[in-house]
Amino acid sequence: MTKKALRIFGILTSLLILCVILSYVVEKEYPLGVKMLETAMAIFVASLCILICITVWEQKKVKFLPFLGMTLSIISSILISYSTWTDNYNYAFSIISGGFTIFTLVTIHLCLLSLANLSKKFRWALWAAYIVNYGFAALFILMLPSPFEWILLILALLLPAISILILIFHTLSVQERRIPIQVLCPCCRVEQNHLAGKMKCENCHTEFEVRIIKIGENNAYPKTVIETPFFQEEDTRNQEEKMKKSEAISLAQNRSSSLIYKETIHFANINSSKEVWWLDIPRSKIFKDTPSSINLLLFDDSSKTLYHLEVPKAYFRKNDQRLACRKEKDCYSLELSSRHNNLFQDIRPTGGKVLFDQFLKNTINT
Repeated sequence: MTKKALRIFGILTSLLILCVILSYVVEKEYPLGVKMLETAMAIFVASLCILICITVWEQKKVKFLPFLGMTLSIISSILISYSTWTDNYNYAFSIISGGFTIFTLVTIHLCLLSLANLSKKFRWALWAAYIVNYGFAALFILMLPSPFEWILLILALLLPAISILILIFHTLSVQERRIPIQVLCPCCRVEQNHLAGKMKCENCHTEFEVRIIKIGENNAYPKTVIETPFFQEEDTRNQEEKMKKSEAISLAQNRSSSLIYKETIHFANINSSKEVWWLDIPRSKIFKDTPSSINLLLFDDSSKTLYHLEVPKAYFRKNDQRLACRKEKDCYSLELSSRHNNLFQDIRPTGGKVLFDQFLKNTINT
């Protein structure tokens, strides 16, 4: 339930309590006022029930139960209000009004229970809740003869028991989903182990959330989604502002006086979440003697400038301990700054602030 819905819920509950208190105060001297307060109470209770149903409607794919709850709430409030203002007592009408009210309360109760996030092995409890709740409501309205009253008593005892059981199963299901997983921070790209849910990066203190979509039957670790507006392995700027790798290679080849081997080229646009060029360079390339250098093509979309850096492989080997390495890919992971005060400096938090500006070969204005 959202904060706005909670505020409305609190206001309606407060007004309901106020009406109850006032109805006792004015019961003897102002009969008309009592009727008005009772009508207001019926409307407030119906409003609370409808608010609960709307919350369930927004969160659940199956809409039938909250729709049924809203419909019954409206009908029940109308029937109760009518009976409040009618002086002639009608037994049949009171049975119908009471039946609708009981079924309304039972449906709202089931709406709340349906919000429980149960794993497959616990879902039987929700079906049991349907049977117990609607069974109790039906038998209560039918008013079984005395030899069979024990059935109603058992169902009355099962009502709170099944509700508590579903709460316990919900807690166990949530704990099952909180499996330790390896997470790559969306900002500093440092790997760390965390439980699924909201978390804080130990390195750069970025706060983000990991949600498990589905736990595979044969997988040791679940697939995860990082829910954060700035999680991007690639720049998500407008595609028209980005440069394609093939275009960058063509421009660099035209301006270079020597041949550039394509297998040595690594290209990047500035990332939208951070003013850096992100590059992953396999270590297997670095420890091959030929060709002797790695060509970095870095495009700045703000100034429409393509930078060509020719970095000797020996420089990577020399700074092997100062460069951040991604073990799962066995590659150097660079974050070269695009700011003018530290242009082409590796600013990875786990790196050694290695400079690459001395290897600038060409600056191409596009």
